[in-house]
Amino acid sequence: MPWSGKFFKPRQGPVVNLDGKEYVLRRVIYEVRTRKKLAQSESVRPSCGEANCIHPQHLTKEPRNTPLIGRARLPSTREKLARAQQAKAPYSMEEVQALRGRCIRGELTRVAAAKCLGVSVETMERMVNGLAWRDFSNPYQSLTA
Repeated sequence: MPWSGKFFKPRQGPVVNLDGKEYVLRRVIYEVRTRKKLAQSESVRPSCGEANCIHPQHLTKEPRNTPLIGRARLPSTREKLARAQQAKAPYSMEEVQALRGRCIRGELTRVAAAKCLGVSVETMERMVNGLAWRDFSNPYQSLTA
């Protein structure tokens, strides 16, 4: 049952405008059929795989992030997420790099470095190995991990 209306958004699917407000048609159909309001974190997708399908029996509820599960993130996405997390941290990239260097040279144990930053030893291990607090300005550091 393909949607033949003129409003279609690539990420949301068929859309309708009622009283000046925009509604995702699949959500409306699913909520009317099941008589349950969907949470913000839930989405409705067609089980048949057709992008413009609105058949009530083909609509399935799933978490909003389901299409992303198991997919690799692009290096640019990883960098953006890392920078956002680093901005919230109580320590700077310079402090992390200094402690990382001292751990690599053997001047400081990972346990002592973890205590300096107030993080777990596992987190410090990831920092030293370049899996956490990666330096994205360094072109020689691997972006695949």
